[in-house]
Amino acid sequence: MAKKSTTDTCCLTLPLILEKWQMDRLEKRFEIARQIYNTLVNYELKKLDKLKQTDEYKAVSDALHALEEQKDPGKEKKALFRQLDTLRQNAGFSEYGFKSDIQPFYKHFKDNIGSHVAVHGIAPQVWQAFDRVFHGNGKKVHFKKRGEVHSLRGYSDSKKAVVQKSSSAAAILSGKDYNSKSSWTKITNMKRPCLPTELNIAALSRKTERTRPAGTCN
Repeated sequence: MAKKSTTDTCCLTLPLILEKWQMDRLEKRFEIARQIYNTLVNYELKKLDKLKQTDEYKAVSDALHALEEQKDPGKEKKALFRQLDTLRQNAGFSEYGFKSDIQPFYKHFKDNIGSHVAVHGIAPQVWQAFDRVFHGNGKKVHFKKRGEVHSLRGYSDSKKAVVQKSSSAAAILSGKDYNSKSSWTKITNMKRPCLPTELNIAALSRKTERTRPAGTCN
């Protein structure tokens, strides 16, 4: 059973009323994030195919298929699943492994997507998709189509606010300060007493109200 956190936690949701140029900039970053997501999915699928071609993986898979004909494989089947898990983990199939694998892919877009979003936001989403196939009810890992990325988050290991020095919503994604007088600046200044001195997670969600896209910051 997971240990219950004793740290006070607060989730503050702030609406973003964006100007057209800000909206366009964020749309660009959501699309770049989708491309990075799909690039990592493609890389991990190829890595998985390569793993499945190894003699050890084939032997365990064949043993599992043979057990399917038995009525009650029981402990033997669980042991084989654990062997598959071990083989996948040794090949880098874990959240930590995916965070390492994504690093070459986002660096080309570092002016638009910061490391805190790529490593701590996108990579875990890709891992969750694979983990559902490995251990859940997922059948296949899918690529994301244009417009299917609706939420991104940034995480700081140093527990310093990802948005603390940012003056625009775009800066949340890229980690850069664009010095724009956006509604995010006004809202953040107004809500500053509500924010903790240390903020380690910031999320940006894309929602549509009637025909006008809008955003929220969590």
